Amino acid sequence: MPCKPEKKQQSRARILQSAATLFTRNGFDAISIDDVMRDAGLTRGAFYAHFSSKTELYREAILEGARVGRAKLFCKGPPANVLEFARHYLELDVDTPWQGCPLAFLVTDIAHQVPEVKKTYTQVLKGYRDMLVAMGLGELLAMQICNQLIGARALARAVDAPEFSRHILLQSLEGVRALLEANPADSQYSEGANL
Repeated sequence: MPCKPEKKQQSRARILQSAATLFTRNGFDAISIDDVMRDAGLTRGAFYAHFSSKTELYREAILEGARVGRAKLFCKGPPANVLEFARHYLELDVDTPWQGCPLAFLVTDIAHQVPEVKKTYTQVLKGYRDMLVAMGLGELLAMQICNQLIGARALARAVDAPEFSRHILLQSLEGVRALLEANPADSQYSEGANL
């Protein structure tokens, strides 16, 4: 008897969540399909009902992580301005990969991946940049802010001291504020956003 579509979607979501969590913690090479399926509570055979390869799973996990991160960014509605966007981004959970940003959490792992995975990562990065452009920034300033935010998230996750991690995030927000102040004609700046 074939699987119901809702059950198949639930299984796929569990696999993606497990993959995103395991890949961001351990990297692509250290995680097997068996590891992902065991973590998802499913059999290896169920994997092939959803994905053709581990590489396809990795690409889909990046896209799903971006969708989850975007949903968290906009859960209270669209940010009023770029600084509020930055604050919301920096508040995403640093310690829970599935709740965070695949751009920051996979940045070192992506460098070692095949072109189709890099293409997916690039697509997600351009999507984040384009969100900022849609908020009124020029492309250069939007990319500078992406660099600031993603780099800070990656560093905050890498350090072993919670206070220092928070300091990195606060300094990143100040960096975004400085970029916006230096480019007032190219931004929608507001004084009111703090972490």
